[in-house]
Amino acid sequence: MPFTVPPVVDETKLTGRPQASIAFYDELVLRPFHADDAEVVMRAFSTPDIRHWHGFCVDDLDQAREWIARTHTIWTEAKSAVWAISDSTEVLGRCALHIDCRIGNAEIAYWLLPEARGHGAASRAVVAATDWAHTELGVHRILLQHSTQNRASCAVAERTGYLAEGTSRQHHLHADGWHDMHQHAHLATD
Repeated sequence: MPFTVPPVVDETKLTGRPQASIAFYDELVLRPFHADDAEVVMRAFSTPDIRHWHGFCVDDLDQAREWIARTHTIWTEAKSAVWAISDSTEVLGRCALHIDCRIGNAEIAYWLLPEARGHGAASRAVVAATDWAHTELGVHRILLQHSTQNRASCAVAERTGYLAEGTSRQHHLHADGWHDMHQHAHLATD
């Protein structure tokens, strides 16, 4: 059955080209993960809070390489853009946009390695990815959701202009049970 409204985002902006790298704030870059980032990915997903909030683990280098390969696959499928947040020497974290091209919406997610926290890298990466999604892809609305118990993610949402929209009760199952989730959003018109 055909839709009555055309897709908002042209999928070929993702499938028809290599994934973009985005330089921001002069010293940081969002770039695709490389196979040689496997050790960092494994270390990140062994960090208790990253494992807890993201709901899965990466226990060895083969799993880390599979995770990295999957980030490239979902780009070519026009489903997600997953970047390493990097400075000139090392990976600091990850920022991802999960995109629904048909309706022009996305959801943003991120994590930072413990040693990279407290310097604004997550907030700066969220701003850069948000700007890219709105201007380069034409995404209209980006959702940022986090457990009400994850105060650090709430602070990132507030610092980056994602407006609070409410709380979804018992919306996400974590290892310790059901969590209420704060909903924040950023519109292309914000």
